[in-house]
Parts: sequence; structure tokens; C-alpha cells
Amino acid sequence: MKTLTLDTSSIISIATNELIPVLKMLKEKFKGDFLIPESVKKEVIDYPLTTKKFKLEAIMILDCLTKNYIKLYESAEVRKKAEYLLSVANETFKTDRDYIRIIDLAEVESLALAIHLKAEAYVVDERTMRLLIENPKQLAELLSNKLHTKININNENLEKFKTEINGVKVIRSTELMVYA
Repeated sequence: MKTLTLDTSSIISIATNELIPVLKMLKEKFKGDFLIPESVKKEVIDYPLTTKKFKLEAIMILDCLTKNYIKLYESAEVRKKAEYLLSVANETFKTDRDYIRIIDLAEVESLALAIHLKAEAYVVDERTMRLLIENPKQLAELLSNKLHTKININNENLEKFKTEINGVKVIRSTELMVYA
């Protein structure tokens, strides 16, 4: 079965740009599954439903989940891999005193799901996550400029992270919509 795993950032981009109908059409054309882990569901549906600001988008995304355009995938193995990747990634970039927390559970759990299922791609728009995967040195430069300090890279952890994600294809929601 073909799969794409979606991160919070990509689903939000699709919903806020009113592209849910395109996602539905693409699902039929793709003949595969668009999957999210529980942590992404919490970020894009559960929490926003308790607020006013993003409630409409949450309802639209919940409708996609209810109609199986997007499916929830829960796995203890994926969660365990995500927690490992999270600890490695968040102990990769360091100021002179402390490691910098660069990513959160939902981003990395979607990535772990892509690894676990050998998905066709991991769909993510969030810049930090994309750079961590595609160009970690550029991420270090970005962090250095933003924090106005030298950033040291824990190369051992960076290599561990690269080894774990080897072969994962990253695409953005815009690329997904262009394909549609």
C-alpha cells in the first residue's frame, strides 16, 4: 500500500489555504493512504477544537479524518522511534551552555511513521524540520543568526539522526498540491 505521512505544518497549510477539496481529489488519484500519528491529531484537531482561533480548520481536518481522506496511525513502535529521534535531534545543536530544543514530538512522530512504513514521502512544511533533514549545516547557521551566538554541532548525534532517516523523501504541501 502506498503511503504519505503528513506533519502538522503541512495539514495546517492545506487547511488554511482552503485546499482540503484538492487533498480529497488527490487521495482518490494517489490510491494510497495519507497518514498522521496521534500527536499530529492532537495538534491539528484536539487542541484547536478547544479554542476559537483555529476551530474551523480543526473541524475541516476532523471531517477528513472521519471520511478517511486522512487516517490515524497509532503504534507503540513508532512512538518509541519518535522519542529516540526527538532526543537525538534536540541534542544536536548547542550554544556554549545548552542544547537547543529544535523540534517537537508531532514533527518527529510523523517522520518516524514515514520510516516505519517506508512511506513514499514525508510531507512537512516546517522549516526547522526540513533543514534538519536536508541541510543541517544551514540550520546551524540559521540558529546562529537568530540567537546571535556560535552554534556547535554534536556530529555524533547528527550522524545517528542521518542514519535513522536514510532514504526518507521530504516534500512540502505546495509540491503535493502542484502534483494534484
